[in-house]
This record gives sequence, structure tokens and C-alpha cells, in this order.
Amino acid sequence: MTEDRDLEGSGGQPGDDEAEGDPVTEYRRLLSYRGALLLLAVLAVTGAYTLTGKMRIFVLILDAGLALKVVLRHYREKLDDSEQ
Repeated sequence: MTEDRDLEGSGGQPGDDEAEGDPVTEYRRLLSYRGALLLLAVLAVTGAYTLTGKMRIFVLILDAGLALKVVLRHYREKLDDSEQ
């Protein structure tokens, strides 16, 4: 399972700006990434089950495009963080 983490405190000095490499920020970003992919997966399954014909194809293509956009954005942010 996952560990409980304190999402409120960053452990730094008061007044310090939170850095992009902060573990809390990375944890939130990972939760957001997983949440977005989970939501898109639920949308794809629901659309595939309930829709028929051209509308099903349209929804699945749209969902795949959004999932690709989420994944590419996640890896781009990860790459930008590693360069800094």
C-alpha cells in the first residue's frame, strides 16, 4: 500500500518557495496523473459498453487522444524537472 504523507507541510523553512522537485509536489502530480488516466479508462469502458456505431468509435478515439495527451504531458514535466 501507499504510505501516508503529509500533503500540507513541505518540511522547509517558513517563507521558502516550494521547489518543483519537492516530494509533496511530485506526489500530487503523480496522483493527478493516475487520477486522470483512471477517469479516462472509466470513460472508455462506459462509452464502449453503452454506445454503438460511429458514436462509440468517436468517443474511443477522443478518449485515446486525451489519454495520449495526459501521458505526454506527464513525461514532459518529468523531463523538465530532471533538467533543472
